[in-house]
Amino acid sequence: MNVIIEKNIFSQPEIEMIFKTIFSAENESKWSINKHFWSDGIKNKSPGTVSIFRIEGELREIIENTLQKYLQVDEKIDYIQYYEWNPLSQINWHNDSHKKGAITVYLNEKWDPDWGGFFCWQESPEKAHLIVPEYNSAVIVRGNPPHHVSLINPFAPVRMTLQIWLTSPTQ
Repeated sequence: MNVIIEKNIFSQPEIEMIFKTIFSAENESKWSINKHFWSDGIKNKSPGTVSIFRIEGELREIIENTLQKYLQVDEKIDYIQYYEWNPLSQINWHNDSHKKGAITVYLNEKWDPDWGGFFCWQESPEKAHLIVPEYNSAVIVRGNPPHHVSLINPFAPVRMTLQIWLTSPTQ
């Protein structure tokens, strides 16, 4: 199990293209919300919602090319999603045992620790860590440690992330 933090993942033109593509699709049916398919145990009866957009096509290729240097030889990108974590959203402690790993890239230019939305993971039963979202940084998680995202303050802005799911090349 390991958790790695990488900074300055995307160039500014890549970030602009990510937002342009996502926001130009705001009215398309490609959007969903966590309440439709996250299990009750993960949602933890949170009143907040996470809006989710699946990234495909040219933007997916750009993101894949950029992230290739962070992948291990036994990993490939399964799918890529954009998440908007609305105030009062969270995700309960869980592991991603159905995947080889995951990469989360933070897209808010500013994130105040008072807003919550920390990525927390458990190294052992006695030791846990947390990360405050930092613009254009990635958290790469392998080995499926227990983890969660803490409750986002009701007065916080939307927390924006890319969620990249990893699988084995043979899957």
